[in-house]
Amino acid sequence: MIDLPRAFDLGGDAAQPADAETADGASRRLEVGYYAANFRRVLDVVEARYSDLLDASELDFFEQFRRLDEGAQRLYVRLAMRKGPIFRLGRLDYPEIEDVEAASQALLDAGFLDGAPGEPLDVLLGPLRRQEIVDLARRIRVPVKKSMRRQELVAALERTAALTETALRDGFTLVRPLRHDVLWVLRLLFFGNLEQDWREFVLRDLGVLRFEDYSLSSHHRLFSERAAVDDCLVLGAARLALRTVLSERHPGPEALGAARDIAAVALGRSDWHPQARPHADRILAKVGRALERAGDLEGSLEHYGRTSSPPSRERRCRVLDRLGRTGEALAACELIEADPVDASEAAFAPRFAHGLRRKLGLTRDPWRRQPRPVEELEVDAAILAPPRPAVEWLTLALLEERGRPGLYSENWLWRSLFGLAFWDIIFSPVPGAFTHPFQLGPLDLMNSEFYRRRRPAIEARLEALRGDLDLASRLGATYAEKRGLANALVPWHSQLEDSLDFAAAHIPGPALATVCARLAQDLGRHRRGLPDLLVLEPGSPVGFELVEVKAPGDQLRPEQGAWIDYLNAHGVPAKILRLRPTP
Repeated sequence: MIDLPRAFDLGGDAAQPADAETADGASRRLEVGYYAANFRRVLDVVEARYSDLLDASELDFFEQFRRLDEGAQRLYVRLAMRKGPIFRLGRLDYPEIEDVEAASQALLDAGFLDGAPGEPLDVLLGPLRRQEIVDLARRIRVPVKKSMRRQELVAALERTAALTETALRDGFTLVRPLRHDVLWVLRLLFFGNLEQDWREFVLRDLGVLRFEDYSLSSHHRLFSERAAVDDCLVLGAARLALRTVLSERHPGPEALGAARDIAAVALGRSDWHPQARPHADRILAKVGRALERAGDLEGSLEHYGRTSSPPSRERRCRVLDRLGRTGEALAACELIEADPVDASEAAFAPRFAHGLRRKLGLTRDPWRRQPRPVEELEVDAAILAPPRPAVEWLTLALLEERGRPGLYSENWLWRSLFGLAFWDIIFSPVPGAFTHPFQLGPLDLMNSEFYRRRRPAIEARLEALRGDLDLASRLGATYAEKRGLANALVPWHSQLEDSLDFAAAHIPGPALATVCARLAQDLGRHRRGLPDLLVLEPGSPVGFELVEVKAPGDQLRPEQGAWIDYLNAHGVPAKILRLRPTP
């Protein structure tokens, strides 16, 4: 298993309670020891929902932690959420913990801390200041110079590691928090993943965020088998490690080698639990893409070929084509064309397969798609010269001067409209969708499972929207009832209400249903690429048109072209507006 020693961040490491302004403008202060109270809430939620999946050591953790006094509980949570892994007892100073030494002894006795036996010397020296390391070296007569850097000092002491460690432990009391394996289980069972942190607790406690009151019934829990938990722990840890390894845009050979090692974890088994399998697919796709960008095309094929999760099959076709293996690329592309996994594959396969057939001499016909509507707008060249204003706002102002008012809508407006129109469906009690009280939406909101698991309700809502003649009333009622509640799709900023009023007054129900139908299929893939502007157009069949603005030299991205094609095919006018500089 990938090593992940630090599992918790319960809202930062500030020793003093924090202040914040709440959503209603009031000031609120966190209670003393809020982080320990939050940790106990995690224990309560996980035990109530998953006690039957916890093993003996995890149940023992619950029991032993609750027996600790408040000071010991606070100290353990403090240390567990700090970087560490080793701490000097003499430097631990938390005003809200009355007796740190007594608390640490209670943790040592209960098996929540130890003295860090077996740790390498460089780790044991971690909590010491540089001058303290110099003093330690001189005490045991290791020759060092005052000008030496910390790394050089540690290297000099490592030549007499045993003697140095004895002197170190004689002069300082070192402690190390234990049982991180249980903390990772808690994090997975509480959040449903290993990627979220614990700031939601603080935001909730301060009143900065208010969360929807959705069902957390044990009947709707995410995990029902321990095998799923264990596999998600392994692969979730691998995904976090991979994120660190590939944090650079152009990783070097060492990072790519480490990425291959992490991918080997995913490749090491073919029988991952179905709930964990998506983690393996994402690892393989990400490593394949990194190798492709680095020019290791054969290596990328190896990883793409072990997963069918988009966009791996598409990338595999492209790599085969780059390698000159056109026949293989066409065969792979035809498999996608026959059974696309999602809309992106359905759009890619016919066009790319046609190009491959032309290369192989199987057809001479060019690929033809429906032409996209294009308009040109003349703009003074001086305005477009650097540093130019945002072309979307510039275009909006120019169109309004010509009697065509509109709204900067792009992606955020349509996501907000979707979030309001489908609010009750988003927060409906679907098994595994909600695992803790601080979610902005269900766990599957940003993938195709959201639609698959709620299809009847979504289709019924789309049908209702198509017949809705008064969207303003429908959306306005939801806005008033839910205002301020956290929703991943609805940003509660100051311009939202006016923008929604404008949109609801001018977007007919069928047009909104058209956009929402595609969003609902896969919000993660379709939430970007919508045209920049919503412009009123009396001659339009829906009363408006959507406009993608392009300055000189700007190119249309694939997701933008896909949205323009979809909208026009379904009766919502969308076009490209190219700005042309004039002297």
